[in-house]
Amino acid sequence: MARVIISAGHTNDQPGTIANGIREVDLTRKIAGEVIKELRKEEIITLSVPPNLDLARRISWINQTGYTEEDGDIAIEIHINEGGKSGVEGWHQADKNNSIELTKAICERIKTDLGWEIQGVKSEYEHELGSLAFLHNTNPISSLIECGYIDNEEDLKILKSDDGLKKLAGSIAKGILKYLGKAVKPSTNTSVTQPISSTPQPPPAAAAQQPPIDTNQPTAYNPPVSQYAPPQNNPYASSGGYNPPANIGMGAQGFGGGIQAGAGAGGGYMNREERKDMIRNNYVKILGREPNQADLNYFLNLGTSEEQLIKRMIDSQEHADLVKARQEVIKTKETLSKHTTDILYLRTKVTDQQGIIKNLNQLLIQKNRAIYQLNLALRGFRQQNPPQTKPRKIKYKKTFSEKFLDYFSNKLGS
Repeated sequence: MARVIISAGHTNDQPGTIANGIREVDLTRKIAGEVIKELRKEEIITLSVPPNLDLARRISWINQTGYTEEDGDIAIEIHINEGGKSGVEGWHQADKNNSIELTKAICERIKTDLGWEIQGVKSEYEHELGSLAFLHNTNPISSLIECGYIDNEEDLKILKSDDGLKKLAGSIAKGILKYLGKAVKPSTNTSVTQPISSTPQPPPAAAAQQPPIDTNQPTAYNPPVSQYAPPQNNPYASSGGYNPPANIGMGAQGFGGGIQAGAGAGGGYMNREERKDMIRNNYVKILGREPNQADLNYFLNLGTSEEQLIKRMIDSQEHADLVKARQEVIKTKETLSKHTTDILYLRTKVTDQQGIIKNLNQLLIQKNRAIYQLNLALRGFRQQNPPQTKPRKIKYKKTFSEKFLDYFSNKLGS
């Protein structure tokens, strides 16, 4: 079965369009949360993109889930339109029939349920930006839905109403289910706002056929997920919808599919306190942390057996992230060990080189001392043995007149 990712457009820092005292980001989160609830009722594996991630990080988060077009997985981003028109507008990945069909299915369902006009099912390349990054860069089959116009009074009647937003979200979910070829199950519980009791109660239809429940004994009824509203500080709550840790509780059997409530590993039943301990122990053993109160209440009321709980936790995104992190730690340790070995080798080599340099410096010092001593000895020798100089004979050179007189003198004398 294909899996679905729901992304609420915009962040608190970039809230999108603001009109009539309403921010786009607040509406998209509410709608996305309701869509997730509706899909999970139909046992569709659904992830919610964490809030306040900018567009680039939303795309990166989606691609890191491993959901792909090849597996038939889907990513939907919710936005609110502006411009004074009315209705729904859909954008699809360019030249991808599956994205076109997904976008059409959602828009047509919204038109049917809300009576809104479809302002177009358009290719991302038709957008004034030239392309839409969410559609262009995500790995799953993607669609971007502009749900009504924030500056249109008629659309605002729906957007400002909690019931209107739920109906809009339900239409989006039905469009997704139609694309997936999955029929919508009729609701078996119309009272989704009843407070949660410490002991799960059977649905009205079952209650009419069963004797009064002994509250001291565990019951095999798995209550619908939609009954459980997350606390305000639940880190997995996003856009008003409850997201259990990653896709915990969203296994192939969905919620309560063939699971005996409170069943232990041995097939017997556990009371509430025993189930609490079982859930805590498995959280610590598998995820390395204590469950928060929202997680604890979720699995207590779901009535999951220990075997199913373990399977769902192992199949969860959080566990996959832990395994990936562990692999990265092992790889990092191996790299660190190699680097440590290289550093030890280099340190040894540096130490050897420093020893050689030290020896060369000693030899250089000895050489300089020897040269100095030789210079001193040579200076002393020169002082004791000054060089002997012979008197220079100066040869007299006669002038021409003297040579002339000598010539005649020699002639006359002979």
